[in-house]
Amino acid sequence: RVELNSTESVSLLEQPLQTVVISYQLLDSLIMQNCRNITLRTFGTEFLINHCEYTAGYNAFLFLENSRGTIQNSTFSSPYSMHSGANIQIEEGSHIAIERCVFEDDSSCQIGVTATLNGSLDTTKACIRHCTFHNTHEVFVRIGRGSIAGYQSTEISNCIFNDSDDKMISLSANTGTLDVTIRNNCFWQANELFYCNTGQPLCSELGVLIDRNANGDSVDAYNNIFLDPLFADSLFTLTAESPCIDAGFDYGQDYWGAAPDIGYREYTGDIIRGSADDNSDSDQAYGLSIFPNPTNSSVIITGSQLPTNDLRQLRVYDILGREVAKLIVPAAINGAFRFNWNLEDAHGHPLPTGSYFFLSEPHDLQPSIRLTIIR
Repeated sequence: RVELNSTESVSLLEQPLQTVVISYQLLDSLIMQNCRNITLRTFGTEFLINHCEYTAGYNAFLFLENSRGTIQNSTFSSPYSMHSGANIQIEEGSHIAIERCVFEDDSSCQIGVTATLNGSLDTTKACIRHCTFHNTHEVFVRIGRGSIAGYQSTEISNCIFNDSDDKMISLSANTGTLDVTIRNNCFWQANELFYCNTGQPLCSELGVLIDRNANGDSVDAYNNIFLDPLFADSLFTLTAESPCIDAGFDYGQDYWGAAPDIGYREYTGDIIRGSADDNSDSDQAYGLSIFPNPTNSSVIITGSQLPTNDLRQLRVYDILGREVAKLIVPAAINGAFRFNWNLEDAHGHPLPTGSYFFLSEPHDLQPSIRLTIIR
């Protein structure tokens, strides 16, 4: 397993436009966290990219072939792009999940899903969920098959597409099978919504309003809405009046309200959770920190700058606000403490994949530490 964190990557970058190119083949796993402008080419690699930032690329930021991985909580912005391809290029045989990411201010395609390289008949799968796309001069997502037979599946759900000088999504297939699902998204302000020649029914059904969702807004056959998402700020926080609230598709992950929200930020009133820029793992008031984060086994929790024996417990909550564990904090020595937690709930059961938040006792501070568990 190879791990690349911010201390390794940022030290390599002295200019905003400079990039570091890394090529990996046939590794067991690759983890990139808190990185900036790390251009990655993979073949036969399993990977996790979490809380990374990509700006001003000369080539595709991520070129993924025959690989398996997740890209989450990251931002992509390339207003002065020097290439004609996609910032994330998903190629033959790859199974890629892109979740809770922001794509903005770009002059090139953001995500390309194709299968034109080596003639393999392996299935190519891409799942794009809870992302926000904003302001591009090109297609946000381009999906297509070339002259190679095979099967390709792409799902786009719970995403916001806002402000494109071109099309929002382009779908094309010369041969083989192209299976595309586009559901519960929000589309607003585009020169043209879609290009589609796959022969699927959705080519004629996308954008045709035929029904209303639970919020009373008009939707097409796939519950997509075509309304202003009503952002509250430049971080794409939803306002309380946004039609994206409770308009998403429920595919089994935690959410607030009656249904998942569309976009990368879940609206919860005064507390914003599940956001791409919310990568804090410390509470400055108590110097609390958790390492590693994300994790799949156990974590080390440390604290400093504490009044003697002031903090006695940490309560752990899931994203629905349910208390799942209560951690006894050891007595501080010289204003600091350290202990391990094995990610078990109050009944000794391992906590599942998801986001968890910490509340201190006795002070009842707002939870400012988020822990991500990936099983």
